[in-house]
Amino acid sequence: MLVVFVAAVAGGADWEFRRQETAGIDRCVRGALGSVAVAESRVSMMTRYITPALASSPPDDLRRGLLDIVSEAALPSVPLVRRARDRCDRVRVLATHAGVRRTRADCLRMLDVELSYLAAVGADGRHTFEANDSTRGRCVRR
Repeated sequence: MLVVFVAAVAGGADWEFRRQETAGIDRCVRGALGSVAVAESRVSMMTRYITPALASSPPDDLRRGLLDIVSEAALPSVPLVRRARDRCDRVRVLATHAGVRRTRADCLRMLDVELSYLAAVGADGRHTFEANDSTRGRCVRR
């Protein structure tokens, strides 16, 4: 009888913790994917806007000015992505819940890559033409 009682209490505690984990990881995934989508949209929209002018081989000062526009488009997204990363980092997951741990790690990795990309583009707009692996992450709820 004692074993059944202990098992029931442990099962209930695990269920409650898993419920809280699930809510936290769902917010993490939504925030991560949303913030990366916004950041990528801002940078790609500005890149598409200036690409025709860059293709016309403008003088160096105009080229630099156009690339600065892309840099300026990247920087406002940094706090948004950083907040999403902090939200994911705050989700506590039991070691025995491997799938949720993997999702959290994948989201953190994707957000770290995005932050590095935004920092590079913010420093030099030419980086917008380099591959950005953040959108290839596996930050999805399983």
